[in-house]
Amino acid sequence: MLIGFAVGVSSFVVPVYIAEIAPKQIRGRFTSINLLMTNYGFAVAFFMGNIISWRTLSLIAVVPCVVQLVGLFFIPESPRWLAKVGREKEVQGALQRLRGKKDIADIFQEAEDIRGYVAAFGIGMGGIPWVLMSEILPIDVKASGGSIATLTNWSVSWLITYTFNFALEWNPASTFFFFAAMSLVAVFFTWKLVPETRGRTLEEIQQLCS
Repeated sequence: MLIGFAVGVSSFVVPVYIAEIAPKQIRGRFTSINLLMTNYGFAVAFFMGNIISWRTLSLIAVVPCVVQLVGLFFIPESPRWLAKVGREKEVQGALQRLRGKKDIADIFQEAEDIRGYVAAFGIGMGGIPWVLMSEILPIDVKASGGSIATLTNWSVSWLITYTFNFALEWNPASTFFFFAAMSLVAVFFTWKLVPETRGRTLEEIQQLCS
């Protein structure tokens, strides 16, 4: 059970972290190497299982886990995560650690690009759905409806984050055309079906949505 939980978490967290910290020129290779090394680890474990007992194998497997656990205290935070949670001053420092002795102008530009994206998302689609959800759901279904909406939101976010790098490796242009098409569908959906809530009381909104 513990192995299943750990593999489930790491198979999502690690590719996301790598994608967020790797330079764009080598991001695909880094994410591919992660998958390669994971499968290599499985192969080694199965091979050794034919030679030694499972108890001994489990004890040996603890060693890289401990090394990785200690290493977590030394790796820098993702610059994109820092920008997302508002720790703006730390973004450039994290990039400096990750990029090494690179031109400070390049690091500054990359930091500005990250901040710009996070700010644009925050004032655009980042917050609006949550505001709408809190306003248009009737009081008798607000708890259950909000839970379903939140679960759907983060599940789809997980799916997009997990598959994005694979899609980018397959065809960069098609990947962004797909997201552009989905954005167009969202605009049309909002225009036709989402009610305007500005200047209306919650009771008026409920009447409009019923």
